[in-house]
Amino acid sequence: MGYIYDSCHNKVGSTDSNGNIHNGNSSRVGSIDSNGNIYNSSHSKVGSIDPSGNVYNSNYSKVGSIDSNGNIYNSSHSKVGSSESKEGGAALLFIL
Repeated sequence: MGYIYDSCHNKVGSTDSNGNIHNGNSSRVGSIDSNGNIYNSSHSKVGSIDPSGNVYNSNYSKVGSIDSNGNIYNSSHSKVGSSESKEGGAALLFIL
């Protein structure tokens, strides 16, 4: 549970304790389950996050990562944001 920020530190979304992902307007735009699977608002799986913070798309190609400080990086290793949780970082890469 926590806020999600873009690279300029603007709040762009949040995650709640039930795994729901909300955009900046507090609308539910997806979810993350306890196994690290990421779903969009249509309940289609769009990716996953592993315990190490690596983020993969639905084809299991790595699309980014989240470090232990909550910094979010795309596949080119460019910082694209930060999050108070790994789940939030994965949400930024896919849904927000």
